[in-house]
Amino acid sequence: MLQAVVAGAEALLYPSMYEGFGLPPLEAFAAGTPVVASDLPVIREVVGKAPATLVPAGDVDALAAALLSHARLTGPSDAAAGRARAREFTWAATAAATRATYVRTLS
Repeated sequence: MLQAVVAGAEALLYPSMYEGFGLPPLEAFAAGTPVVASDLPVIREVVGKAPATLVPAGDVDALAAALLSHARLTGPSDAAAGRARAREFTWAATAAATRATYVRTLS
């Protein structure tokens, strides 16, 4: 159900002030939906080089301007780049990174 909502959206608006990871932008990328989000280190890390509009956290005017201009992010190549970025995050990779962290920590 959530996937259908995200896939049918004009854009994902993610005005976070603090974020632990940033899964919603990845979900939007996987659905080919443009992302407008707060410019936070964790969001920049999650977004990577995929096309997204990042605005200063808490800047309502910048957020509104980004929403009004989101149409420039809806091209086929942008959607493909977003989907490719989302595919980089897998449960297997997460499990391997978590295991490696435990091994380093406990050694």
